[in-house]
Amino acid sequence: MKSVFLLILLSVLPYVTLADFRINLIAPEGVAFVDLDEGLTGMQGGWLKEKKDTYLVISGPLSPERKNWRFSIVPKRDGFLTIQLVAEGKEDGKEIRAAYSDIRLEGADLRNGTLAEVSSGKPVGWSAVRKAEFHQTPEKHELLCDRLNYWTQRIRVEKGRTLHVQIAIRKELP
Repeated sequence: MKSVFLLILLSVLPYVTLADFRINLIAPEGVAFVDLDEGLTGMQGGWLKEKKDTYLVISGPLSPERKNWRFSIVPKRDGFLTIQLVAEGKEDGKEIRAAYSDIRLEGADLRNGTLAEVSSGKPVGWSAVRKAEFHQTPEKHELLCDRLNYWTQRIRVEKGRTLHVQIAIRKELP
């Protein structure tokens, strides 16, 4: 059992550096990569064995400057896709946080990707897991995420219809 855990850990470590953002794409019906910006890493959920195509992970480096990233995926069947916005790593003993904004999706209906629609202090269409935070000023609206506190949205997808995603991400400074 220990060797299996070690094997999984060693297979994931190259994909997660000290400060990375991570986008989990979960589709019980299956999803595949089409294209990733240079600098992004994509990985299937290999630990799920024959269902590895139901869980994709996209990660990339975090920096204090906001950077736009693009990637494309394609659903293997009609159904739903869950997007989870996360960050990985620690700095000075504290969890690293990523700030996500300006989320655009072609090929399916993502609700409130600009994060401009707000109700009771939270962005409409997005669900907070644990204590994920939302930062709103007149200039910007951002979803703040770390390893345990993140934002998620479930969207309906169609088989074979490519989804093109563009998202702005920066490292949230303490």
